[in-house]
Amino acid sequence: TSSPDLQRWICQHLQVVADAKAIPALIPMLQDPKVCGAACEVLEVLPGEEVNRILRKALLNLPPSCQPPVIHLLGIRRDTNAVSILSSLIQRQPHSVVSAAAIQALGRIGTRKAATTLETLLQSQKLTPEQVHAALACAERLSQGTTSDVHHARRLCHRLLAHPNLPIRD
Repeated sequence: TSSPDLQRWICQHLQVVADAKAIPALIPMLQDPKVCGAACEVLEVLPGEEVNRILRKALLNLPPSCQPPVIHLLGIRRDTNAVSILSSLIQRQPHSVVSAAAIQALGRIGTRKAATTLETLLQSQKLTPEQVHAALACAERLSQGTTSDVHHARRLCHRLLAHPNLPIRD
């Protein structure tokens, strides 16, 4: 096997020329904390639902230290099929780096299903900045959709504003 430095260098160049044929070589790199981020940067530029499916499948088998970059990537790719997995990660590992990444990804995905998960989180006694940011990002995305989406965005904002412990910076 090659060194992490060489693997990162290869990934930098793959970002420009990679296609779906690179996926089998990139997936094992997701297991290594030293190169996971670089592999995610390549996977970010590859189009298609197949990449999302592979990322979802790989996510559950990754060491916790490698999960946040993949979760972040699922959010960037706005993978609507990842909402259930992200929600389960939040429930299994609350108050963790993995949970914070999943919350942020839900905000980026910005669907009604993501909003429902975020609304559930808003019922907690103490809100985190990640929860507030994700709720606002999700509401913004929903506000650009259908009338029903806009209704969900308003509901999410109302729940956020009504929270007794809304963290506000001076």
